[in-house]
Amino acid sequence: MPTLGLPRPDDLHNAPERAALALLDAALAVARAALLAENPDVAALGDPVYERDPPPTTLLAARLVARSDALHDLLTRYLHALDDLDHKDDDPPF
Repeated sequence: MPTLGLPRPDDLHNAPERAALALLDAALAVARAALLAENPDVAALGDPVYERDPPPTTLLAARLVARSDALHDLLTRYLHALDDLDHKDDDPPF
């Protein structure tokens, strides 16, 4: 999961929430990496050869990783929508 780029000062002028969203996305990437490092069995959960019951921490880590991926996608879509608004503002009204 690549993180979003850091906003430029002019981006923050138009949409100050970009700063908090970039920080949130970076935190998600770090948390995701740490969860996968601590729970490598997350990658094998869907494998039919995986024959043992995983510990609750592995199951919860898998859910957290999935939710962080979904939140990253939502953040990306929000920022693209902001970009679309910025471009519409640049268009002349006539």
